[in-house]
Amino acid sequence: MGIAFSQIFGLLALTSTGQGLSPSAYGVLVGSNGVLIILIEIPLVHRLNHFPARKVLAIGYASIELGCMAFGYVTEIAGFFWAMALFTLGEIIALPIGMAYSSNLAPEVLRGRYFGFRGMASALSGLIGSAGIWLYGIMGANWWYLLGLIGIDGAVCISTKPSKHR
Repeated sequence: MGIAFSQIFGLLALTSTGQGLSPSAYGVLVGSNGVLIILIEIPLVHRLNHFPARKVLAIGYASIELGCMAFGYVTEIAGFFWAMALFTLGEIIALPIGMAYSSNLAPEVLRGRYFGFRGMASALSGLIGSAGIWLYGIMGANWWYLLGLIGIDGAVCISTKPSKHR
């Protein structure tokens, strides 16, 4: 999910302008992400806190990945906005719930280590994700599809019951 998430900050600009969106339309597209977050994150997350975190995370991850897959498919500005809405919905669901889930998983004395590991995983995702532009140059829209499939796999993994052994 993290690798796909990092593609929004560089690769989406290439993809959208390559499909004919103007730089200003791309700016409005990316700005719509922030507007959606402002409008719906707090009320939605408040409601989602009543559901099992792993299931909610799986839905959020799947939404992010489906949005990424859609970015590889769409060619019109309306399609890009729908893909961004799907991506943003996943972001709104997965990021805050994921932080709370990590916090609740960690024994209190190890909470800093859990958050440190989470930060390192995020940084590693960004580092690996930086190869996305290169991979997009080789694979084209198939890179977006691959990102989506990998992330859907992550959603399936997090939604399955963990083993009793640690």
